[in-house]
Amino acid sequence: MVCIQNGVSAERTTSERFPHVYGAVIRMTCSMVQPGHVSFQTGGRIVVGKYPRGTDAFARSFAEIVTAAGFDAVVTRDLMADRWLKVAVNMQSVFHAVIDARDHDTNEFHALKAGIIEETRRVLKQAKIRARSCDGRDPSLEDMIETLRRPSTRRAEHGVKVRNSVWQDLYLKRASVEAESIHGPVIALGEEHGVATPYNRAALELALRCQRENLGPESLRLSDVMAAVERGGAAH
Repeated sequence: MVCIQNGVSAERTTSERFPHVYGAVIRMTCSMVQPGHVSFQTGGRIVVGKYPRGTDAFARSFAEIVTAAGFDAVVTRDLMADRWLKVAVNMQSVFHAVIDARDHDTNEFHALKAGIIEETRRVLKQAKIRARSCDGRDPSLEDMIETLRRPSTRRAEHGVKVRNSVWQDLYLKRASVEAESIHGPVIALGEEHGVATPYNRAALELALRCQRENLGPESLRLSDVMAAVERGGAAH
């Protein structure tokens, strides 16, 4: 069984039923706003590994199949380290999904995203969980934070518009939002290890509020979300 879902629980749950479990960490963003129609900007990078650690002939064979299909595939010996790194990337998804696009290219928006990655890094450090790229080709937590903290000018949009999974969940009014599987484990780890998680709590509650009230994507302004983070809860 090869688990392709985001988050960190799929392999653990699957291993309760199946003896040979693998993971494929998808490092690309795609939009599917209707069946049979997908948009993406660049070809995907896929990290394949055996759960919970190591590699074997099947992992290498699966990576070869994925490569033959036109993707950039690599085999990792530490699957969950790559999984947690992808979780950190996905921490930014709720903010992109719920905040008005007019605010996306501001330094304040970038600082908000840096804040949630920094918070997640503190939680993982306290829990002694590695979050890193198997071959160094994907940006580290430090790289992402440094890039987001660097002042930048407003950028012009270009190319295909790609919406993340949380945006799609809200747009399509799905029964659940991916944000639960991304922020939930970090919040739980924070509680276990005594690390405050106001950014993660606010992000999750905002996503659930938008879903519950059918607000749709990009329905909040940045100031509302910043106020929610300061309270550690949802905007009202």
